Amino acid sequence: MSDDDRNQGGSGQTTPDNGGPEAGPIAKPVRDGAYEIKFLLDHAVADEILNLARANMQADPNADPRLFDRYQINSLYFDNDQLDVFRRMGGFRKRKFRLRRYGIAPTLFVERKAKSRGIVRKRRTLIPEAELPRILETQPDAAWDGFWFYRRLVRRGLRPKVHIAYERIARVGMASDGPIRLTVDRKLVCRPESGASFPVLEQGMPLFTDKSILELKFTTVLPPLFNTIVREFALTPVSVSKYRTAIVACGLHVGMYGAAESSPEPDKDAAGAAAASLGTAASGVGTVDVNTEQRDGNLRSA
Repeated sequence: MSDDDRNQGGSGQTTPDNGGPEAGPIAKPVRDGAYEIKFLLDHAVADEILNLARANMQADPNADPRLFDRYQINSLYFDNDQLDVFRRMGGFRKRKFRLRRYGIAPTLFVERKAKSRGIVRKRRTLIPEAELPRILETQPDAAWDGFWFYRRLVRRGLRPKVHIAYERIARVGMASDGPIRLTVDRKLVCRPESGASFPVLEQGMPLFTDKSILELKFTTVLPPLFNTIVREFALTPVSVSKYRTAIVACGLHVGMYGAAESSPEPDKDAAGAAAASLGTAASGVGTVDVNTEQRDGNLRSA
């Protein structure tokens, strides 16, 4: 097991991977997860799909009750001065480090998202907002729950770069092989960020203004409902990064060698899974979203 897979520097408090913050007991790292396929759609098409999902799936129980099946997500991404995460250089190619807040909660997650052979695993720890300044301290307490995150930032020379906020609509359900989840992200905004401040972002540079990001998540086999959605709407999976798109929108990539602009690319592996609509997902279709400290059978988007 690599050092990044060990829970060091404090156990922290973890939560189920189910779409909203909810405290849970500490558990050992796990390796199972859920496949994820992304699509970039016109809002009207996304609305039609949401109507179908709402007729066949339940609202995310962690959604803001004032907003029905919606809630806000705020994420603060880290990179080094050379933007190696953005440029997908070397060991930075498959890993992202970020803070994430759901709604207006006074707590947030420190999180590492790592991808290998089409599988994404997440390690995350819940901390109070008051402890956020510790991330930029020179010598924080090694017993601090977020110390594992701080240490990795220091090793890689990572600092806050961009803050992204958006609205998420989420529906959940159960298939024969496990839980399924459908999310639509829209109203994305971003702004450059160089400090540890992490307020709820209400205004910023707009992203994907005429598009919605649809994500389908399932355990092993594309469930019938998702198969119907993919076929009836003739959907084509894409690989799209909110972080890389935000860096370009904020102009932070200007003058960086090899910093090509980010745009959605076809996701050939996911397309193969959607077209086949059967068998296991062992061929590397899509991505897997895992909370490596705890998983209770529910899913949350990366």
